[in-house]
Amino acid sequence: MWIKSLFLYVLLLSGAVRGQSTGELLRSRLQQRDIPSLVYRFYKLTDMQACWLGKNQEALKLSADSLFKSTGGLGVDMQQPEWPSFDKLPVTASDSVETEIGYTKSLFMLMSALICGQREPVLSFKGVMTACTQDSLPDLLLTYYRSAQLQLMADSLATLYKPVVPLLQQLKILTGSTGTPGYREQAMNAVQADPLNKILVAKLRSWQLVDNDSTPSKQDMKKAIKILQHTFGLIADGVIRSSLKQEINVPLARRIAQLKSAIDANRWLYGRFAPDSVVVVNIPAATLTVSTAREEIIRMRIVAGNPSMPTPTLSSYIREVILYPYWTVPHSIAVNELLPKIKRDKSMLENFQLLDQQGRIVNPQTVNWHKLNATNFPYTLRQSTGCDNALGILKLNFDNPFSVYLHDTPAKGGFLLERRFLSHGCMRTEEPFALARLLLPGNEQAVDTLSTETCSIVPDKPLVLKAIKPLRLVVWYQLAGTDAEGNVIFCPDVYKTQNN
Repeated sequence: MWIKSLFLYVLLLSGAVRGQSTGELLRSRLQQRDIPSLVYRFYKLTDMQACWLGKNQEALKLSADSLFKSTGGLGVDMQQPEWPSFDKLPVTASDSVETEIGYTKSLFMLMSALICGQREPVLSFKGVMTACTQDSLPDLLLTYYRSAQLQLMADSLATLYKPVVPLLQQLKILTGSTGTPGYREQAMNAVQADPLNKILVAKLRSWQLVDNDSTPSKQDMKKAIKILQHTFGLIADGVIRSSLKQEINVPLARRIAQLKSAIDANRWLYGRFAPDSVVVVNIPAATLTVSTAREEIIRMRIVAGNPSMPTPTLSSYIREVILYPYWTVPHSIAVNELLPKIKRDKSMLENFQLLDQQGRIVNPQTVNWHKLNATNFPYTLRQSTGCDNALGILKLNFDNPFSVYLHDTPAKGGFLLERRFLSHGCMRTEEPFALARLLLPGNEQAVDTLSTETCSIVPDKPLVLKAIKPLRLVVWYQLAGTDAEGNVIFCPDVYKTQNN
């Protein structure tokens, strides 16, 4: 039976059933409007020749088949296409052509996913609209096709961006563990760092932190626990507390999903912005980086919004550097937090200006403060320039509808905390001057003159400088990432975006 099927398959590929060659059918099909341009350009490079179903192409077909079975390990979620087999043969020559084109379309989908990402991260404001260029993909696919190295192509593209590499390595470890026969999740309740704590040992093995084939020593387990504590942003002292129990009991399937999300987000980012530098704020990590696809330039801590006033996700351009900024107090903060304090103590207004609805300065002594409340406050509070300003002595402006920005702060102690979610939504930066220098190449002295030691000569008005080199900014929410040494870390879900 299979010999008869194989004979029919060969006839179909040769066009004998229809009296027309596969090449002719392929050329005709490629002229139709629904064919993607990348597919058409690829076949134009091959002189419109079939690449997967022709004679002597069985090895290439099997290579493509194997590649698609391994896409999960590349951090890509793709349904395996309907590859032809002797069990499920094309019924007509036209079906053969559709299958041939389907191979190529699917490979371009995979290449695009590895270079550009599969989906855009959740961004509440999209101020940067940049496409991911894919013009070189037909030539690239042809090069690896001719050398019969499709797997090498996929592996090279998968590791194209440096931040993705450690995430992929961790993904391989966790998917390998969950794919082990007999694997099942077990909640750990005991807190003893002891080989007799079988569930703990199993969990450490699933992260490949202790050997699978021998009983770990207490010293080995303590070392592994310290690594896990660092991975979850906890004090790395080898002591199991409730915080580590909570993190270690998170199902590996969820950790895998977090890794895939971070991998895809980085591909989306660098696929659009490489080779340029981009500023990335990862909210749950409370960290800001400036990097290219291959190099990290700056890394600093930030203080992000507290859960009741979260920092919004967005993309934008940092276009302004403001020296000695005003702080225009958001209305909600003015009426809910400052107004009650002002009613109790008018000296609260010492460093603030009161503006009416036309922006004119009002003498606060002429205002009946006791008649004002949250629904009756027709004023704006603006904090004067100076080292005690809530924004410090430097502010970085970018377009967004949320009235948030990056800024300096006089409250430096917040950067010493591990959980840095204290602001009203803006992002306090640990090293704002370093960012400003990148925005003002050739005019760094404007930033270098800033100092908290010169507060006695602070100007009455802010000095606004247009960025000489505006930087793209992406503020996102990723629960997996890497630290400065390239180690994978998992962040707390401070805004409770996932079900526990």
